[in-house]
Amino acid sequence: MSDDLVKRLRYGIVEHRKRWSGDTHADLGGSVDYDATTDMLHEAADRIEELEAKLADAEVIIRIIASDKWDERLGEAVDLACEYLAELEDKTDE
Repeated sequence: MSDDLVKRLRYGIVEHRKRWSGDTHADLGGSVDYDATTDMLHEAADRIEELEAKLADAEVIIRIIASDKWDERLGEAVDLACEYLAELEDKTDE
């Protein structure tokens, strides 16, 4: 996860910005910005799903290498690894 997202999650809730000194946000229902907090949580959930998919891809390669027929399937593992790395590079270029 991006450092910014991690920092925001560790802080917890998202508060409305102060508009003036002593602003209580009474007109907004309090200091917690529930929409922004929900958006942050959705962003985190999306990122977690993305990382789980990457982990599943890596697990396939690990299972091939850890199998009792690794010597027969090593070429397949290398091909998959190259394919997954190319996908990762494409996503970071976007």
